[in-house]
Amino acid sequence: MTGCGIAGVVWEHISRWYKVPPIFGFSVRDLLELHKTTKLGVVGKEAFHGIIIIACWRLWKARNEKVFDGKEVNLEEIIGDIKALGFLWFKSKHKSLGWLNWSLGFVRNRNSINQSINQSRVASAKAKEIVSTNPVVVFSKSYCPYCVSVKKLLTEAGSSFKAIELDLESDGSELQAALHEWTGQRTVPNVFIGGKHIGGCDSTTAMHQSGKLIPALTEAKAIATKS
Repeated sequence: MTGCGIAGVVWEHISRWYKVPPIFGFSVRDLLELHKTTKLGVVGKEAFHGIIIIACWRLWKARNEKVFDGKEVNLEEIIGDIKALGFLWFKSKHKSLGWLNWSLGFVRNRNSINQSINQSRVASAKAKEIVSTNPVVVFSKSYCPYCVSVKKLLTEAGSSFKAIELDLESDGSELQAALHEWTGQRTVPNVFIGGKHIGGCDSTTAMHQSGKLIPALTEAKAIATKS
């Protein structure tokens, strides 16, 4: 992984991709420490370190395939796997990262990537603040029939609620991505009552049919109690 010709080509490609000095090490440990010596930022070093780990694994895999299975080494396949696996790993930590920014080169696009990551953090904080400051929140889309159904159900129950129409918000896509990361739910409507995640249309309707919706709305003080 540190001295063979195939590995050398892979390390050269990665160094050009990240625009760092040529990669060289006497051992795997040297390779795993390389990110500390680069001039990349915090996020850049994190990504570079991950790519080095993935590249070491992929080179080890290629070596075993050749030795034990007689499979010829395919450099294009190795480099493609490193980029693809690196993207999946990094995107699992930074949801807003797009493939185009990643595949064109992290350093070349680091400002765009950092901006996307910051937008994701801002959206997450905004979504959580909305939920924490309103008894009932429906993250919705104005054209969605399931959202219309949930809002109608809440209205008929006499509940006040705050509806956030994601398709009408300038940061709607970022908010939806933040909600997906937070709740695991990608779709709308996305309903919260008393700060608790309820789910979508089916979950809210089922809650009503089981007789649990009105008590939850009352406890959250979304329904005015009669004096």
